[in-house]
Amino acid sequence: MFRAAWTRTQIKVIFAPNLHWRDFDLKSAIEKKMKLPVHVANAAIACLLAQLTFHQVEGNGDAVLITASEGLGAAIFLNGSIITGHDGMAGEIGHISIDPQGPECACGQRGCWEVFASCQAALRYFRKLQPDHRSVTFSELLSLAEAGNAHADAALTRQAREIGGGLRLIVAALSPEIVYIAGEMTSAWHRYRPTIDKTVRSTTMAGTPPAIVPIPDGDIARLRGAAALVFQRRPLIRPRAAAPWRRDSGRTFRTLQ
Repeated sequence: MFRAAWTRTQIKVIFAPNLHWRDFDLKSAIEKKMKLPVHVANAAIACLLAQLTFHQVEGNGDAVLITASEGLGAAIFLNGSIITGHDGMAGEIGHISIDPQGPECACGQRGCWEVFASCQAALRYFRKLQPDHRSVTFSELLSLAEAGNAHADAALTRQAREIGGGLRLIVAALSPEIVYIAGEMTSAWHRYRPTIDKTVRSTTMAGTPPAIVPIPDGDIARLRGAAALVFQRRPLIRPRAAAPWRRDSGRTFRTLQ
């Protein structure tokens, strides 16, 4: 996960805590090496671009997409626009502290939402519950839960509860009609959905809670989003069908410029 600041001449990665990058001109570095024009967006925005470009967005279109992997990031689509904010920092919801006494986060703060709700957090929960088990990847943790390992199931359930609990911040602040979830966890959505849905419903202050919708094949969604980004920036190769500004309601999508 990273956040990119747009200027007239470059796109700089100004914040990538899990990679320990700060103020890195990624675009220029790749262009210099590859001798090709490069367009850059983070994973959450790429996944959201893919959803807006190649899929039907239901309702009024106000949406937030959450990516859950080693960290937790978000992309925001409100009132027909992708919101990037000052210096491209909108969507760093994983680094909102929900427990100042909690574990230290890669960003330097304590108790950020991602230290409780990311896939790395699920692995940490499992290690505490079954410390004598060998080290596992998140994919292996999912397999253990499917095979009936009670500790793996408990770890995933806690992660789901933490995701749902943190989503109350999104719902209260932005009131989206739909929240998309992308990441490897969606391959076991039957384990996550009941807990996330229940937690979001119980913490929504008023009105109708948003629909929580998984996006399968998160890696493919990122690649589709990268293609959508190129279609936007280089209109001569934009596909005729599935333009990112098309809506059945006639509203216009204003995406990244």
